[in-house]
Amino acid sequence: MRHTITLIFLLLVLAALLALPGVRARPALAPRLTPQAEQYIPDGSSDWLRQTSHTGVRLRAIQFLDAQMGFAAGDAGVFLLSPVGGLDWVRLPTGTDKAIYALHFFSPTAGWIAGADGLLRRTTNGGSSWTPYTSLFPQNFYALTFAGRDNGWVAGEQGVIHHYNGSDWLPQSLPGNPTVYALAATDANNAWAAGSGGAILHTSDGGNTWTTQTLGITSSFYALAFVDPTRGWAAGTDGIILHTTDGGQTWTPQNSGTTRTLRGLAFLDADNGWAVGDLGTVLHTGDGGTTWQADDTGTGFDLHAVSFPVVPHAWAAGDAGTILRWQDPNPTPTPTPTLTPTATSTPTAT
Repeated sequence: MRHTITLIFLLLVLAALLALPGVRARPALAPRLTPQAEQYIPDGSSDWLRQTSHTGVRLRAIQFLDAQMGFAAGDAGVFLLSPVGGLDWVRLPTGTDKAIYALHFFSPTAGWIAGADGLLRRTTNGGSSWTPYTSLFPQNFYALTFAGRDNGWVAGEQGVIHHYNGSDWLPQSLPGNPTVYALAATDANNAWAAGSGGAILHTSDGGNTWTTQTLGITSSFYALAFVDPTRGWAAGTDGIILHTTDGGQTWTPQNSGTTRTLRGLAFLDADNGWAVGDLGTVLHTGDGGTTWQADDTGTGFDLHAVSFPVVPHAWAAGDAGTILRWQDPNPTPTPTPTLTPTATSTPTAT
């Protein structure tokens, strides 16, 4: 009885406090996520966290627009969406069970997916529904990139490549017909394709003509990243990373420190970037690739894609539904504004 009276008293006090001017009720909390939604990875790598994707399929693509809105996709037509920085992922139907190899979103609602057997679909409502495009070719589409909503490319097996002009997908031609695993575009004119047999190709006229950039190597490239029309990186088998500062006229090898195949690249700017690959390999650079450092992610699964939209966050995706999030353990603090004292006049005695 005494406890009941005490509880009633405390509730009355709380109600009285909330009724006072200037006292506001605490806003309602968001729905609680399961404890497994995000877990710190052991072995000292507290800056990488494993997120729960609610799927066990191989995830081949991931993209975050900012620190909150993200998308991931992979085998069996799996498409995932997270509006909360990956703390929870929701699967949305795509109407297909084919593997999705690539995705590209412009906003939380508008985007494309591409994949096996000529799969190509578009959404304008965040993935709630998809508009399929008639298969242009039966070959797999491995890569997809856009430079604006009305200018993009999709490419894949046997040199198949198509350009989107805002209304139609039109075929283009690649010398040598390499299988394309990666695409990058910086504007409506400049784009690069990379793939099998050491192939890297460039167009400076929107794809009307593609020119092979001779490298003298046979490694396959699985990832491309460009930050502007001159500076870019390519990565692939045996840990190879190449860097260009002249749009690909020349490519310089960088020391990745690994011989594992690298399958994903993402650069925020000319200095800061990530590379991911087989057996949980994650590399990062803060000097444009002059030096690469390995991170212990705590996973042995192959990683196929990485997204680096904003400091201090990055995401990687791979086999067995793996999604990892990086959070900078030592973010640069926001400078405290310096206030300039306002001069005040001292009254003069009269």
